[in-house]
Amino acid sequence: LLTLAVAATSTTAGNLLPANSQILGVVGRVTVLIPTAATFTVGDGTTPARFATGILVAAGTTFVGLGHLDVAAPAGQMQTAAAKIVVTPNAQPAAATGRLRLTVFYKQFIAPTS
Repeated sequence: LLTLAVAATSTTAGNLLPANSQILGVVGRVTVLIPTAATFTVGDGTTPARFATGILVAAGTTFVGLGHLDVAAPAGQMQTAAAKIVVTPNAQPAAATGRLRLTVFYKQFIAPTS
């Protein structure tokens, strides 16, 4: 659950994008209206709209972020280092009251230890 800050971007506390993984999709739901903004994007620290863009801020809005699966997408599916999800509203929220529930689907690859 991510509460959006009164800032240009908000970042998840944990690394929801695990290292050595193939990201299959990022899905979410707006659980509390994001004030001031009209839309937002979901990405990472390098590519702001890596997963989804143009998502409405109303409570109850859901999205399935598959933008990274596009062959031309710069960041693509591979996640070599663990990273956080970054949410960027089109206008800075007036209050830190908006909330998103985010879920990441992925396949992780781990080398043998012996």
